Amino acid sequence: MKAELLKRLIPMRKEDFCNLQNHTHGSLSKQEIPNRQMEAWQFTNINRLKMLTLVEAEASSSNIPKYLPLLPEVAEGTSRIILASEIDSVTVLDLSESIEQLTKEEIMENLGDILDATGCKHHWPVTLNYSHVNYCIALKVKKNMNGNLEIVHIPTQTGIQAIRILLIVEEDSSLCLNQVTLGQGLQLSSLVLEVFLGRESTLNHGLLAFADSEAGFLGHISVLQESNSNYTFTSVARGWGVARIEPRITQVSGNAKTVLRGLQVVEGNNQIDTHSYISFEGPEGELDQLHKSIADDKGHSIFNGIIRVPCLAQRTKASQLSRNLLLSSQARIDTKPELEIVADDVRCTHGATISQMQEDEIFYLQSRGLDVKQASTLVKKGYYQDILNTLPHSSNVWNPLERIMQVDSPLLGLHEN
Repeated sequence: MKAELLKRLIPMRKEDFCNLQNHTHGSLSKQEIPNRQMEAWQFTNINRLKMLTLVEAEASSSNIPKYLPLLPEVAEGTSRIILASEIDSVTVLDLSESIEQLTKEEIMENLGDILDATGCKHHWPVTLNYSHVNYCIALKVKKNMNGNLEIVHIPTQTGIQAIRILLIVEEDSSLCLNQVTLGQGLQLSSLVLEVFLGRESTLNHGLLAFADSEAGFLGHISVLQESNSNYTFTSVARGWGVARIEPRITQVSGNAKTVLRGLQVVEGNNQIDTHSYISFEGPEGELDQLHKSIADDKGHSIFNGIIRVPCLAQRTKASQLSRNLLLSSQARIDTKPELEIVADDVRCTHGATISQMQEDEIFYLQSRGLDVKQASTLVKKGYYQDILNTLPHSSNVWNPLERIMQVDSPLLGLHEN
């Protein structure tokens, strides 16, 4: 990795954030930690989350160089950025010519604006992130160009690890972005991502989030879409002690398309939340959302999806479906799809199902020579596959299906011997 490339990639170091951090530390001290009386947090395991926020940062014996041989080979034609908590541990592999760094002035001009426009600038997870972040990754895909990028966050210490990303996809450009977040031990990974999609731009965005049952994850994804842009976001999560994924998308003038796909697998005492919020600020916007979960053992899966269609968003087409499989009498699933519609000329639907694995499916597969375990595995694979199919192609090197089917930790292959 060339030193000049790293310097170009990361212009905002901790000193650039000092004023912002001083402000947000004050805001955080005044802001009450979420509690069960707050509707948006009523099902979240607050005690576990609070415990992780109090863990002191302590560097582990592992660091980025030790992890590098354990990572899968990067997909062909894809640039890879590997992040840790400290700037000195950032690794950049073959950054594409189509992707360039924003200047410091551009960062200061844009940072926080998308959060503000999507109504979450002062949400507690965002404030927590701002108060702990050490640097900012700020990139843009240049006009009329295509790119493939993977961003991997590797844990190197206990406590809160905050990652801050600003991404601009300029007019008539496209990007396939695969994010991988790993958690291990008493860590709380905090991700805040701001994305702006220009006119006629396309972003296929995948998030693979895997952990070892102790770690926590707070992922805040804030997206602004201009007209005729296309945004696809697919999240796949498993293994977190407590996790909360929050995509918030605003179509600023309508006439854009959003596709959301989510899959969360909970077992043991894991808890994973997804809270989505999509707002149409103009006519003829489209949304296609499908969220799936499987809950086993004493796992707890939570989904809350809000679609906002004001009067100015006529001829909106929006579909939202939450499908859930309950595999244990001790597991729990809470799901709440919501529509907030004022416009009268719309086609909007939503729904939710919670079911158990169908005995007739298992019986049929047994009649074809499979035992119960094999039949159950095959049904699960079919249940997962339509979500996994929408991930960026570069995610295939991580074997997401294998990681969510693995009996033990989904961090397979990433433990040091």
